[in-house]
Amino acid sequence: MEMHEADYNIQLLRELGITVAETWEKTVLSANEHARRDATRFFVEKGLSRRFKTIAIHPGMAGSALNWPESHYITLGRRLVRRYNVLVTGGPGEGALVERVFQGIARQQNYSPDSPTFAKYVGEKGLAEMIALLDQCDGVIAPSTGPMHLAVALGKAVVTVFPPIKVQSAVRWGPYGIPIGNNLGIEPHDKASVLVPDVNCGENFRCALSACIYYPCMPRISVDDVETQVLALLEGGSLTMFKGQGFSPQDWEESYEENE
Repeated sequence: MEMHEADYNIQLLRELGITVAETWEKTVLSANEHARRDATRFFVEKGLSRRFKTIAIHPGMAGSALNWPESHYITLGRRLVRRYNVLVTGGPGEGALVERVFQGIARQQNYSPDSPTFAKYVGEKGLAEMIALLDQCDGVIAPSTGPMHLAVALGKAVVTVFPPIKVQSAVRWGPYGIPIGNNLGIEPHDKASVLVPDVNCGENFRCALSACIYYPCMPRISVDDVETQVLALLEGGSLTMFKGQGFSPQDWEESYEENE
């Protein structure tokens, strides 16, 4: 897998004799006015104050790739809600997952009108509503799934987790058409970041499960790493992550303040 799925499809068009421009443009998406009004009403009803930035956590996906553990999404949500509003989102059929993550976050939170809050949303009215809600957010955390690509096209700060398996990799299915950070860090111009387990995976098509010495590998993407990447993308500045040195969100905040 040497290029993105979008580029493979563009090549296919050329093979079919369809003229395609040699240069590509970044995909840009916008919410329609009716859905935008509904999303604004949702934020007001759920108490998601504009005084705080809002992060959407979308923990679900169709199962075409390995996902981050549910417990990691919960832990991340508990941390982020200390400074940001958190909106747990899901598509049709993901209501149970959204509820578990939402309740997991809720177990350690005490509501205060002067603090960020959290809410949940399960898409039932169609794609336009999901687009409008993501458009109201400042950042999105999601695995290899459609809402991640929607968030990229909406211009949101995106942190996504991908498996090391070749056919499932971010090289083929990750954020497209924008500068992307990775496990090693983020530059000021990056719009998204892709985190992959730091393992030597030799699988091309599917996980070897217990036959692999690294199994399960997705939990190796730490909550600290994802939180740190979110902070860097939302608050600005550059970031270098040295895994062996235990770089943490607190370290990032201190280094960022020093560079101000």
